[in-house]
Amino acid sequence: MTLNFTYLAKFFKEHPVSFTSMRNAFAFFAAIAFPLGLMVFHNVYAQLAIDIINENRAPKTFQIICSIALIFLSAHVAANGPIQNLNGRMVRVLGVYFPNAALGIGAAYVGVAWGVALAAFASDLSLPPPYTFGSLVKECLLLLFGILALYAFFVLVTVNASVAPGYQRPSFRPTMRVLAALFCFVMFGRTVLLLVISLGIAQ
Repeated sequence: MTLNFTYLAKFFKEHPVSFTSMRNAFAFFAAIAFPLGLMVFHNVYAQLAIDIINENRAPKTFQIICSIALIFLSAHVAANGPIQNLNGRMVRVLGVYFPNAALGIGAAYVGVAWGVALAAFASDLSLPPPYTFGSLVKECLLLLFGILALYAFFVLVTVNASVAPGYQRPSFRPTMRVLAALFCFVMFGRTVLLLVISLGIAQ
């Protein structure tokens, strides 16, 4: 099967880990955050606007759901090799529903950041040091690239290995299993470390 733009567009459109849902969440929350950001910067019901903005930020929820999905998928691939289908209940829940939830929450967070940043640009106000408009653009681009990279990872891990171009090469299966095992080890260690730190702070 030839790997070209038409195939890739069709592939990503039909994949159950949905780009459309992520894109819509980003656009929706950016559209909400922009007028709220203007209210903050022009001191029009600023505290109310800040409270609403903060209600749409859920980094901890995103981290938890995303970590569970990443650990499960990497462990599954390390143990069984590339995924052949998404019919199993556990694979469907943790390999499709959890990634979609994580990407939706993450896209909302990124959308809020972009909406507020655009409001700052439109307001043409001086940012308090050490912040600059350049650093604001950089942070927003990093968030956007990060969520897109996460989406690509979820799709590439959950793609049907029996039909995906390049996945049938003899060397692919053992290589992917080793990489998945290393990734799972890193993600699991990171999650345990964060839990230990959180428990230590709570005490």
